Amino acid sequence: CGVKKSTRSGHYVKKPTVLTHFIQSLAFASVTGGNVSTHDAAAYMTGAADPVTLSEALSGDDAEDWLLAIDAEMSSLIGMDVYEVVDRPPGVKLIPVKWVFKT
Repeated sequence: CGVKKSTRSGHYVKKPTVLTHFIQSLAFASVTGGNVSTHDAAAYMTGAADPVTLSEALSGDDAEDWLLAIDAEMSSLIGMDVYEVVDRPPGVKLIPVKWVFKT
């Protein structure tokens, strides 16, 4: 699970994910003979890749699940009053947003 209990102090210690990603990258690079991102290495190790774009998420085999997850996330944000929709003032540059899909 990535979390183990220390026998000495009784505290819980979380296994560093950076090391896991590094090892996955090395394994993938050794198989393919090149440099790879941790995302590609994780996809190789698990046999599946998370969608990178909204269009990928909504056009894949798990499109219905992703759509339900998106709907739940938006409902949660709206329910907590996280943001307020306003008209953009003239001359103001908008901050771009991007969905991040993780399984």
